[in-house]
Amino acid sequence: MVKVLIFLSPLATVATAGSVTELPGSVTKLIDYSANPCDDFYQYACGAWFKDAVIPPDGRFIDTATNKISIQNEAVVKKILSDNTTKIGAFYSSCLDTATLSSLGLAPLADSIKAIRSANTTLDLLFVAGELVKYGVPAFVDIRARADNANATKNALFGLRAPLPLHREYYITPYYWNAWKGDYEFRTANWNFFGKRYHFGQTVEPTREQFCAKEVDDVLGELLGQVFIDAVWSPGTAKTADELVKTLMSSFSTGITTADWLDNSTRANAQTKLSKYMYLLGGPEKPQLYPTLTLDSKTYLKNRWKVSQVNIDTNLKLNGQPVDKRKFDIPPQKVNARYKRIENQIVFPAGILRAPYFDLKYDAAQNFGGIGVVIGHEITHGFDNRNRNYDGDGNLNPWWSNATNITFKTKAQCLSDQYANFVVKSDLTGDKLGNISGQ
Repeated sequence: MVKVLIFLSPLATVATAGSVTELPGSVTKLIDYSANPCDDFYQYACGAWFKDAVIPPDGRFIDTATNKISIQNEAVVKKILSDNTTKIGAFYSSCLDTATLSSLGLAPLADSIKAIRSANTTLDLLFVAGELVKYGVPAFVDIRARADNANATKNALFGLRAPLPLHREYYITPYYWNAWKGDYEFRTANWNFFGKRYHFGQTVEPTREQFCAKEVDDVLGELLGQVFIDAVWSPGTAKTADELVKTLMSSFSTGITTADWLDNSTRANAQTKLSKYMYLLGGPEKPQLYPTLTLDSKTYLKNRWKVSQVNIDTNLKLNGQPVDKRKFDIPPQKVNARYKRIENQIVFPAGILRAPYFDLKYDAAQNFGGIGVVIGHEITHGFDNRNRNYDGDGNLNPWWSNATNITFKTKAQCLSDQYANFVVKSDLTGDKLGNISGQ
């Protein structure tokens, strides 16, 4: 997803060229008029904003557009969470009830802990691990159903290594294992806070309300998302967003047609892949609403286990079934967007289709300069350095001729070299391609 205020730059460029007589106030207040746009365009377009920008104590970065939308979305979600008569409200209340959680202590986990300690053989331990998976605890392997890389039309089960809090060497090397055990008490008390501050720059712990809101989002995301959509989505939003995507897809197709470095076979393959793009807007067509579940405002862990059991059962039943290419796997309340290469799908949840990225009251230029950049970015991801060898059906099936493959790598390296002049923490060539093409 495109970050910060880059999408405002084209508007400012057009304004200085004289074809726009008046910029929106939301843009002019960000401009540093003392800077010469020909010498330092970023300072000109964003200088006034940058002077006053402050990363909040509970944040890792600042992104003006995303922050504004997040605040709006959080207000809607907060209202949803406050209704104690719903499944969502019951789950949220059970998470907030720290008094009950403290009084119960480890009692709800007693049977699981006893089973782990009584496992005397590898087979016993694997059996216990299988039981824990039912409760959403991937002890050794996290089993997920998703599209098969060799046949993207069908789901297959994948055994993913369960996440570990430390590098695996700390568990298999006696020296490190003993050091870890000796340090356990310190890590238990301080690691959560230290990790956030050291790695991500956060200086304060989230409140219990913030933590529990995230728990609802993580555990009951689709159910929460459906209520969110009912509150913010409209037929007009869906229609206008649909038109934006179609227009930008057409523009991208024109770009493929006119790219002089593509040969005819690669050009045809690129057009075929683009023609098979699936785009989803708003939220899932068939959200998981947990109709048979009853949640209790006093039993937080049991609530989590109940939801996990339904999710795992649903997941396992997908094995061998046709892939649902219209599956919407971003909660609608998220301020995000995504390209999925196996499904050859771009997804734009309701949570990002809001001002200042998008608004029915905006003229076309503002919507193209806002959410249009994000849409262009995601369209481009299907042809970036990581996804370009997947075909229109989501199969790993390189479709570039040798000549255009070499040219692509040369052009991508040129871009990578340009960005190498900036201090970055990882190779983000794919996002760079998306950002530039999206704009």
